[in-house]
Amino acid sequence: NISSSASWVPRGVLLAHLKEHRSAVNHLATAPTNANVPFFVSCSDDGSCKIWDSRRLERDVSFRSRLTYASQSGKIKSACVLSENRVCSGSDRGSVHVWRVEYVKAMKTSKSAGEDGPGGRKRMYTGAAEKYIGAAEIHAYDLSEGVVVSTLA
Repeated sequence: NISSSASWVPRGVLLAHLKEHRSAVNHLATAPTNANVPFFVSCSDDGSCKIWDSRRLERDVSFRSRLTYASQSGKIKSACVLSENRVCSGSDRGSVHVWRVEYVKAMKTSKSAGEDGPGGRKRMYTGAAEKYIGAAEIHAYDLSEGVVVSTLA
């Protein structure tokens, strides 16, 4: 109903400020609810796309993006999340990039035995921290074909 949506006013609690882009943010896209890692992507006139971990919105005081994809030229005008954690982004210079977001879970190994190590020392963990990585498939189009203004999943 158009009349009810025209009178809608956002209410609630501000969860986070997403302040990392250096220019206008043009689009936000969310991963499907069945994705193995809940994330969303923002794309900007600064030429980058950023991946944000939705799980950290409410509990992370210094909310930061987890991955920045800046290998595309021009202003990124649109993005969408495809299946298998792939992101499609389009720029005003006619390029379309499809890139995959991969999540690597933290590996924990114990330096001491038992929940509380010998002498009451707490268990210490070492290993790789959780992180996001990306890999790209690049498809470039001639500018005479026009500007990419939208990508649809």
